[in-house]
Amino acid sequence: MVDPNQTSEDQNRKGRNFALALGASQMGLFVAAGLLGGLWLDKKFSTSPFLGLVGLLLGFFSGISLLIRLVKSK
Repeated sequence: MVDPNQTSEDQNRKGRNFALALGASQMGLFVAAGLLGGLWLDKKFSTSPFLGLVGLLLGFFSGISLLIRLVKSK
């Protein structure tokens, strides 16, 4: 339900906060997917910690780039 007393600035702030929270959760998903993918590749190619760390870093930097794009677009 929409509050008639809210200004458009309040609504914009809520929308921005929601977008940033969504972006932060997506960053967590990127990090987890990168780590799990790297660990899977480590097991497949027997390169124990190397590809897991590469996947973790790729996921982290992908998430950071997503958050930067979100902040710049608002």
